[in-house]
Amino acid sequence: MEIEEKYERSRRSAQFSKWSDDADALTGLPVLDNKRKGWHIPTNSLKKKARRIYSEPSADQDQDISKNLSKTELRRLKEIKKEAEKLKKNKRSKVKDSGHDGEIKVMIRSPGDVARICDMVMSNPEETIELLIILLEYCEKNWNSKAKKGSDLGKGTASFPIELAVISLVLVVKDLVPGYKVSNKIICLEGGGSESNDKVSLRKETQKIHSFERSVLNVYKRTCLLLKNMLGLGRRGGTTLSGNKSAILRSSMDLLDATYHFNHHIILLRMIILFLMSGNCDDPQTKQCLSYCSEGLTNVLVNDTSLETGVESVDIIYDTIFNRKSKKNVTNEFTLTKWVLIPFTKFAPWHRIDESRNEFRRIFGPNASTVSKDIIDEIQQTSTTRVKVEILIEREEQILKHLFTFYSKVLLLDLDELEYVYQGISHYSNRISLKVRSELIDIIKNKLYKSESLRWPSFLIVIRCCFSLLQRGCHLNEQQLEDNSWILRYLVLRLEKERANMESSLNSTKNTDKDYLDEMVSALQDAELPTVILNTSIFSSSNSSYLYRLILVIAEISNLLSKYGQDDTSIFLLQLCGQLIIKYPKLKVLLDPEGIPCNDFPIDANSILSTWKYQELSLYCTLNEILESPKSNPRLRLACNMLITESSDDSVRKNAIASIKKHFNGKKDSNDGDCEPSKKAIEELKPSYYILKLVNM
Repeated sequence: MEIEEKYERSRRSAQFSKWSDDADALTGLPVLDNKRKGWHIPTNSLKKKARRIYSEPSADQDQDISKNLSKTELRRLKEIKKEAEKLKKNKRSKVKDSGHDGEIKVMIRSPGDVARICDMVMSNPEETIELLIILLEYCEKNWNSKAKKGSDLGKGTASFPIELAVISLVLVVKDLVPGYKVSNKIICLEGGGSESNDKVSLRKETQKIHSFERSVLNVYKRTCLLLKNMLGLGRRGGTTLSGNKSAILRSSMDLLDATYHFNHHIILLRMIILFLMSGNCDDPQTKQCLSYCSEGLTNVLVNDTSLETGVESVDIIYDTIFNRKSKKNVTNEFTLTKWVLIPFTKFAPWHRIDESRNEFRRIFGPNASTVSKDIIDEIQQTSTTRVKVEILIEREEQILKHLFTFYSKVLLLDLDELEYVYQGISHYSNRISLKVRSELIDIIKNKLYKSESLRWPSFLIVIRCCFSLLQRGCHLNEQQLEDNSWILRYLVLRLEKERANMESSLNSTKNTDKDYLDEMVSALQDAELPTVILNTSIFSSSNSSYLYRLILVIAEISNLLSKYGQDDTSIFLLQLCGQLIIKYPKLKVLLDPEGIPCNDFPIDANSILSTWKYQELSLYCTLNEILESPKSNPRLRLACNMLITESSDDSVRKNAIASIKKHFNGKKDSNDGDCEPSKKAIEELKPSYYILKLVNM
């Protein structure tokens, strides 16, 4: 038994030592060494076996490795090898399909070649960016092929329009541009090897990414310059666009809309703004492009969270208008057109400031005031979501400063873009300082004082701008109403002047006078006219004479238009008189036949009412003249009677009500004695019933 026990022990120890030699490379467990008589960790042998296993094995070593692995580990090793083979096959198939085997040789002769290059670049941009550079070089070489007339072109020149290749290039570049701006540190690493200026070693993957970003940046810049050269915007006589150029311009606007955050986007931004400032609206195709680019610039300004594009835009406009070296050649080339002013009427930079503040509160919570400024600056500098609030406020101030400089220039020069200036002033009136507001009001005041050159529609827009600046979202006090009563005075004087011109034009046979009448008829039917008149009438608190003169001259213009056959416009002005009477009941005294004596009514010496043919100033006389005119239609007479129902004279009011009921019923005969309705019917009528019906008619 002793011999058997010794044999068994020696056999077991031999088996265990063999197992431990196999297990140490896989598990790293301690190994029983009979020579050392104990357990130890064989570091040298472990490293050697590990290198042998994890290095790329040869065909002779596969059997040795398989012996050292378990079944589960062998199964996992086979799966890894299969996945590696699949990846290699996919990569080989892509290279085979693209025909790129290390040396790029491409000939562009047809649109199919351009499509194939774009498809290859989009399938694997990092590896095939050189193909895009070849397409870019082809476009740079042949974009002016029509001017060369084929004399300098090679044999491999394409026979299809070069604009097709350029648009395809723009589409690919738009998809390749990343959603962030490439930093200057990455740009400066070009040509510096694997180490930067700070001698920090970069990984190969990082170097590859930086190299690709620099390639995309270079392609983007060259593409922008190519588009600029092709369109020729900013040069003299380069405004009207042909069919091919309009397609290039739309592609440029789409590229700017998608990449306004990227480096060198200012090339496209300057090109688009100069086009908007020099557009020729006579050409229909150019007008469509102007509308498209104006809408695209609006999207860029609205979507820019950093307000950087807005600052760049106003700087470009300012430099173009005020800092041009040769102003003699470009005075008529670049102006503040409506196309460049429209985007700023929808631009709200203060929304970005509020969003940045909300982001700040979300990060720091309700106790943000207790956080130190250094921590706040550090967090906001590292934050990629929002720009610092202080920076946004500075940019907003810069934008508004330039914008109101543009608005002042339009007001001074009496350009045709007053409507969009009014929209801009109304949009930003609550954001400007008191100094800028007072300067604009002084400009408008001088403009109204010298309003002979202003057409009536432009005059109304200037009045609206002034009222928007004065109100600024709050109610005006009595002192402000008294100080700014000059607005109502200028409005009344202008209406009296227009009334005199219309009266002289009615007696004239010149075509120019007829055109003037038609223009005034169209302008007086403007839906904004009642709002302007009613808003301006609030400045009559200190001087009621201008309010009386206002309603009298409106009624006189209505009388003239009825003689000219413009009954609809005449009724529209009578409705405006009704709105004034409802707002200011003291005007009802003008509906009495006696009216107001001229001695009690202060009138300026240059006023048209100073030659009033009646001894009393009465609105009833004007309305009665319309009623007695044979040219007046029934609806116009109905409107006059509805106004007269507010008279304090009972007989006048009863006759007006009888005429109104006769108009609606048509049953009573005008020869049947007194055409008065019953007293009960008159008593049942509510106050201001008919005048309210007139206003809502």
